[in-house]
Amino acid sequence: MSWAGSGDVKGDMKRISRLFFKTLMDYSLVVIPLVALLAIGSLGWGWYVHSTYDLVISAGRVIDPGTGADRVMDIGITDGKIKALSELPLRGRSTIRARGKIVGPGFIDTGAHSLRHFDQEMYLLSGVTTVVDYAVGTGSIQEEKRHIGRPLMNIGLAVDATALKRPGEPASQWVHRVEGELKAGAVGIVWSLPVGSAIVDTEVIPLLDLAARYHVAMSLRVPIFQSASQAVDVLSLIGDLADVVSVQVIFQQLISHSPLSTEAVMTEMDAVPASANRWFTFSPYPGEIVAPARTGYPLDALRNAGRSMSDFETGESISPRQRRLPSKVIAFITPTSALNKAMIHCRALVASDAQLDGTELHPRYLGSFPRVIRKWVIDTRSMDWVAAFNLLSLRPAKLISGVVPQFKNKGRIQVGADADIIVIDPIIIEDWATYQHPVQASRGVVHVVIQGRWVVKDGKLEKRVKPGAYIK
Repeated sequence: MSWAGSGDVKGDMKRISRLFFKTLMDYSLVVIPLVALLAIGSLGWGWYVHSTYDLVISAGRVIDPGTGADRVMDIGITDGKIKALSELPLRGRSTIRARGKIVGPGFIDTGAHSLRHFDQEMYLLSGVTTVVDYAVGTGSIQEEKRHIGRPLMNIGLAVDATALKRPGEPASQWVHRVEGELKAGAVGIVWSLPVGSAIVDTEVIPLLDLAARYHVAMSLRVPIFQSASQAVDVLSLIGDLADVVSVQVIFQQLISHSPLSTEAVMTEMDAVPASANRWFTFSPYPGEIVAPARTGYPLDALRNAGRSMSDFETGESISPRQRRLPSKVIAFITPTSALNKAMIHCRALVASDAQLDGTELHPRYLGSFPRVIRKWVIDTRSMDWVAAFNLLSLRPAKLISGVVPQFKNKGRIQVGADADIIVIDPIIIEDWATYQHPVQASRGVVHVVIQGRWVVKDGKLEKRVKPGAYIK
């Protein structure tokens, strides 16, 4: 009996053992894959956390004017900065598909002075991500900020010294008020040069000294020059004074304000040494909207010089022999040859220089930057994409970086640069603003990113996204 019982026990143990291993194998078919999936999932989550970007711009033709790069890449963006440039695909929590599109740094306008939210929305749709009002300025930085509110884009404000100067007041008093606005965050000083008169040392020199002390730019609203000698004398005198105190000086709308001396002005700028601090702004339009009864442009002399004009209301050409001009005309003041030269000039800056509440709103208000791309890059091919983004983005960033060091990270598509980026459709990019209908946003700017945030998607504004900031 004992041997028989012992055999039964051994048989039971064998059956239990076989059942245990069978059960283990059955469970292992479920458990092992589950453990493997958990392991893979944890590895995938770690890769996602450490390798996925906030936003990826995928497979676009990336243009960096800083290095001259022009190739198809992915851009990885995190925390408002460009973190990666890769010819291999990158993963992002959000992705902008840019295949067949041009990707470059956002345009920087150094002469915009309509800064309400509506204006900012229109600028964004035209590819402008930063505006600095070196054209008009304001008498009160804090009041202007309250008027604008929370910005949608990067905004820099300059102080208008002319507005703070009272007749007969000693220079020490109004210069002191200008200094107060610089302390409040102004990024430059705007000054209107006297029309048709010599430069007054007691006005210009104190402002240049102040600009030098605060390391800000000096922007000059030049008068409409009546002769080549007047233009050259002003440029030479102000430029020499600026070089002495190492202040960056910007001559606003220099070409259009030199209607009879364009060649002399460009020759003067060509002669400026590489170490000089002189810049000039221009808009890429040949025509100016002028009211003959109150304009400073010498219209009769322009007609005698063969410059064409048209009736603003009807668009009809005006005969040079026609004595009486309409109440408002389009005078084609700037020759195409001068615009072509300005496009490639190393000291040129494109500026819109128009405001929505002006009585003679110009199409440059919204069309300036897309027009350069359409006409000079795509239609005539007189510029390549790198040169265009250098003119419209990198050069103004370099100028402003002397005032705001953080601007060394703008105007570029490089690792570590600010993610202010635009995506352009090269087939449809075009300025739609006209002289008669200037408030029309350009088309062809498909996507806009500011500080890493996607503010224009498929040509439509994301109104709830406000990533902008005031530049100090």
